Order: sequence, then C-alpha cells, then structure tokens
Amino acid sequence: MFSSRTRKPENASRFQILKTRLQKVLKQQKGLTVVELLIAATILVIVLTSGYMFFGYGWRAFSTGTDLSIVNNNLRMTTERISNEIRYAGMLEIIDTADVPLNVDDDKIYIFPNATGRLEKRDIDGSDIIPHQVDDNVAFNVVFTKVNANTLSMAITETTSSSSMETEVRLLNLSNGNPIGGLSVGQALLFEMGDFGGSDGNTAIPVTNITVDPTSVTLTVGETVSITHLITPANATNQNVTFTPADQNVATVNSTGVITAVGSGSTTVTVTTEDGDASAQIDVTVNSQVINVTGVSLSESSATLVVGESMTLTATIEPADATNKNISWSTSNASIAGVNAGLVSTVAPGTVEIIVNTLEGNHSDMCYINVIDNVLLLNSYLGDRNSLTLSFSQEVTVVSFNISGNQNSKMPVDPTPSTVEAFTISFNSSLNNNTLFTLTVQNVLNQTLTINLKVTGQSWSLQ
Repeated sequence: MFSSRTRKPENASRFQILKTRLQKVLKQQKGLTVVELLIAATILVIVLTSGYMFFGYGWRAFSTGTDLSIVNNNLRMTTERISNEIRYAGMLEIIDTADVPLNVDDDKIYIFPNATGRLEKRDIDGSDIIPHQVDDNVAFNVVFTKVNANTLSMAITETTSSSSMETEVRLLNLSNGNPIGGLSVGQALLFEMGDFGGSDGNTAIPVTNITVDPTSVTLTVGETVSITHLITPANATNQNVTFTPADQNVATVNSTGVITAVGSGSTTVTVTTEDGDASAQIDVTVNSQVINVTGVSLSESSATLVVGESMTLTATIEPADATNKNISWSTSNASIAGVNAGLVSTVAPGTVEIIVNTLEGNHSDMCYINVIDNVLLLNSYLGDRNSLTLSFSQEVTVVSFNISGNQNSKMPVDPTPSTVEAFTISFNSSLNNNTLFTLTVQNVLNQTLTINLKVTGQSWSLQ
C-alpha cells in the first residue's frame, strides 16, 4: 500500500500571504472588471496548486502481518534518489494492494483503494501534513521484480503521461529471513511516501551499511594504526561516523579513526554512522612493550647416551621477562639423534649437535651428544711380540692388565691415554712366545670388558 506525503515549498507561507491579501482585495473591490476577475482567479489557482508540488520522495515498507511469506515489521525499505519531480503525489494509485492496517504507528497520510475502488486518504493521528483532495488525474502502475535475496527492482510507470521513473529498493534489517520472491504487486505491504529532500528535488540518500579495514589489529603499547571505513552506498548523503572504544584503558581512538594502544589487553572499537546507525567493529589486541631477547642457554653442554636412550634439554631465555620467548630446536644429524621440544632421542652411534634458536634475535646454543652402542665390544686387535693395537666400540680407559710368566715389567706404566676408542701398547721388551695377555677396560657408562689374548710367534689370538 502506498501513501503520500505532500510538502509545501519553502515559499508556501508567501503564497498564503499573497492568497490572503488577494482575498481582501476581492472583498474590497466590488466593481472589478471581467479582466481583473480573470487575472485574480488565475493568481489564486497558481497559489493553491503550488502548495501541492512534491519534490523527490522515498519509501518505507511495513508488513501488515497477514502474510507469512514476507518479512515482519522490522523490515525497512529505502530507495535511491528519484530525479523526476512528481506533482500531485496524492493522486498515486497502486494496483492489487492490501488494506491499510488501522494500528500503523506513524504520522503520515496513506492512500488506499476503498470498497468502491476510489482512492481515499486516511489521516493518522499526529499528522503534520495538510490533507488535500485526492483525485484520479494521475495514476501509476508499480511492479516489483526480485533481483536477489536482498534486492527488489521497483519500476514506476506513469500511466497518464509519457514520463516514467525507475529505481531500486534495498531491503534492510531482515529479521526473519523469509523469502521476498513471488509477491504480487504490493501484496501485504504498506508503503510510506514522503518528501525527504529540499525544494530543489535533491532526495537524501540514506546509509545502508558500513565496513572497516582492517577488522582486527594487534598492537604493542604506544603503537598506532589507522582504520579506514567504507559507507554503502558510496554516494550516501551523510558520511559522518563516530569511533567508540569499548575500553580506553586498552586503546583510544580519535575522530579520524587512528587507534592508539594504551595498555595490554583486548577491546573493540565500534564505528557507527550518524545516519541509520549502521556499525562495524574492529577487534584490538594490545601487547606490553617489547623486551628483546639477549641470549639463550641449554641446561647441558655435552652428554653421552646409549643408543635408544633419551634425555631432555631445557632452554633458558635471557632476560627472563623477554617478550618473545619462542624457540626452535634442530639436530645436526637426525640419523644419530633427533630432538622435539628439547627431548633428545638417540638412534645410532655417533656424535651429534642439538641446537636451540630464539625466534627473536636468532640467538643460539648447542649441546654435543655422543651416542654409543649399548654393548661394549672389542672391534679389532693386531700386533706382534713388541706391540699390540686394540680398537673398541666405545671410548674406554684401561682398568687393569696382566702378562703371564711374570713379565709385567715389560708393560708400560701408562699404557693408554684416557678415554679412547683405539690405542696401541708398546711393550718395553719383546714378550715370550705363547705369552697370555689379560686386559680389562671400562667405558663412560662404567661398563667393563675383559679380554684375553695370546701371542704365538708374531701374531695374537683371542683365548
């Protein structure tokens, strides 16, 4: 259902004064000529009709609540500007309309077809519109076409003249999401027409939406960031917005959208349009002032592990209150030992470096890991009566030795360096043939191994 609201131009009061003066003149002049009467009548007609000129209009739609296929009373419609001037807007006729509900809470004049099909007006209490005679000099057909889920295309065609207008109606605040397609012309809808522009015909273009960029920011205390906003439509008349922080102890914002981080925490900044109360929100996270990392150290600088054994290294960031304490772990040879969050797992014998790096500042430290077999073995032996070279699976030290036949004096006092995998014993003099040599060694895990070798001729054999 369409309604009309006429608006008198700003010079309406002047017309009223002119009309009053003209009426006084007509009363005072009793002997006017026919020409004078015609001129006075013409002026009076111009004055009266000028009061009903309509410059630009817009629509607001409300559901009557009688058709469940349309949205409920929270529906709001606005249109783009219609540049054509409509005179005598009260003469608008809408086809196939529903009855105007009696409980509509507004202060406008509504035009609707009565039982006889004539157009009538209904005055709502509080109306500030001067009622005027409704006639059928001008009629319009209105057709709605669904464009998408949120848009109806509305075509208005004046049936009694060659002029026509087209505009697009956008649906706002759809509260129940019911479809808008399939409506007959004006079905179960009530439209309000009003002069939303000035006497020059410029209709105010309302704001329908606002977006912001970015929608979330992370700052450090003292930092700033500028927020940009985009109002829809871009040519909306009122582009004014306000910026409001939820917690000024965390962040403040000025009138141009510059956010300043004040204290650590999380808050939001809301941007609201002055027209339509459209709003968008920016999530703001503020971190304390950055304290740089100066170094990192590991709990161990070296270690010896048996294959299959594991150990945990702990990294200490310096200073303790550094802002970014994130670190990464790596190994120089994953085939010997790997590391995950400081947990070292050995795979095979060998030497490997476990390295820790800080993400901020790229500081590092390392631990040297020696991985040994879990069994101490004699790998090889070679020599003659004057010397004997031994090789073990792990680093060892000599615990004790004995040469049969009371020949210990031929053994050097310090036969090997400490903790080695291979070493050569040079006897002080040649051993007797068939001499039995007994040697006990120990690894770093305190595992011991005793071997018995016999020299026959110029070669050794295990016994």
